[in-house]
Amino acid sequence: MAGGRMSALSLPIDGGASTEFKSFRARTPLFSVSAGRVLVTLTLPERLGASDVEFARRLAEQAAAYAGEVERLYRCGRRPRRAGPRRAVRRGRERLSDGGLQLHHTHGRPGRDGIGERDPAAG
Repeated sequence: MAGGRMSALSLPIDGGASTEFKSFRARTPLFSVSAGRVLVTLTLPERLGASDVEFARRLAEQAAAYAGEVERLYRCGRRPRRAGPRRAVRRGRERLSDGGLQLHHTHGRPGRDGIGERDPAAG
């Protein structure tokens, strides 16, 4: 992980949340998660590399694991505990956690998504 600032977003998911995948002929695909009045869209650079393919595969694996855990909790009738919002500082990074989906942006300068900034002092 690159040094510097890290933006974090905790997105509480409920029955009104949605996801959307869009593919295009002449540009990279988009994947969006929408919950309430928040829309998060994952974007890629125009020139793809092996690390981009690996990220997409890890995303799919983690999403499948997430779905499996949600199904397991639903089947057994357990309600997952939801902790109240809390802030944790780890190794210079601040993270907000309230039991929702956590997305961490670590790519230096803002991309097409406009999220993230890098601390210039971090090099």
